[in-house]
Amino acid sequence: MVTDDAREMLAAEAAKCLDCGACTLSCDILPAIDPVHPGSLARQVLSRELGMREEWFIPRCALCRRCETACPAQVRIADMVVAMRALLIAEGKIDAERYRAMWVDCDWNAISLFRDTYGLGVPPERVASSPVAFMPGCSLFNEGHELLPALMRLLDEACGAKVALLPDCCGMPLAEMGLLARYERFADGLWGRIVGAGYDEVMVACPNCLARLKSRGEAEGVRVTSVYERLARAGVKAPAHPNVAISVHDSCPARGTPIGTWVREILSDYDLKEMECCGDESRCCGSGGAVSLFDFAMRDVRAQRRAEEFARTGADWCVCACMSSCSTLDASPARGRVRHVLELVVDQEIDREECRRKIDAMWQGDQGVRNEFRLAHSRPLSEER
Repeated sequence: MVTDDAREMLAAEAAKCLDCGACTLSCDILPAIDPVHPGSLARQVLSRELGMREEWFIPRCALCRRCETACPAQVRIADMVVAMRALLIAEGKIDAERYRAMWVDCDWNAISLFRDTYGLGVPPERVASSPVAFMPGCSLFNEGHELLPALMRLLDEACGAKVALLPDCCGMPLAEMGLLARYERFADGLWGRIVGAGYDEVMVACPNCLARLKSRGEAEGVRVTSVYERLARAGVKAPAHPNVAISVHDSCPARGTPIGTWVREILSDYDLKEMECCGDESRCCGSGGAVSLFDFAMRDVRAQRRAEEFARTGADWCVCACMSSCSTLDASPARGRVRHVLELVVDQEIDREECRRKIDAMWQGDQGVRNEFRLAHSRPLSEER
């Protein structure tokens, strides 16, 4: 059972914790439960003796893994928190309904409702059999849909073959919520479709997708690569705008990977001004850890802090490789100054004000009533098949 696995993992990782507090110094909310550290927190969960502060912390961790870069014992702190969430959901201490909007294993969720409301689909020519597929990720497919025609043509050239378009979700939201059994079933279904389609390689744009899919891809005999690696190796560079300086926001799942290096290579014709916390030291944009689904204040605090850090660089644009980061960081003082790296690659801007209008409109009027009903009565996709 998933809960048994979660308990076993928590006990093993807790035993590694040195109780040194190095992680607390690197986190924005671990100080709120100090002197409790990951090891002692795990033991509280295992013994069912969780305090109010600790119960507040577990669902609000961004799972950014910044704490792990500071940990001398290499404790898997983010995985521990996910396991804690799984146990607290099983015990009824966390209501899984708070995450319903992103139950991507159900027929209706925020992603599928947006696509249905605005008629977003895969062009027929991109469904054809191909050895290579491009998986944009949920947010890029929805919010950056207008970029896809030009981007797909560029990928065709870089790969020397017509690239298929895979609109699926990697299942990351389910895993971060702590719905681990549902995530495993969802991942099995996704990989059944990928292997069944005969893809040799799946290129992904979202760093979350890369983090979720890479190791499973190795087991399935499918190469999972970053689209930024493919573009950088093909010598693709984003055409620089005159007198425009940029700063790169490194998203949390890119920590410990070369994604940031590839992105900076693609953007190397721009004047780059790094933020104080960049690369493996980068801070969460506010969208991580499924926190933004229920604690909007926490999301906004994290986004504001990161936007202010960007503003201090004096750069004109904050460039992200994660569309969720783009959406979250496009707030004062970065409002109107956030770009996805692929916007720069194809030299085509996304109208983020229009994206916000569409998101709001899908929950208003008769359409909103219909979407609210469908979300409230969504069913697992496994029941539909």
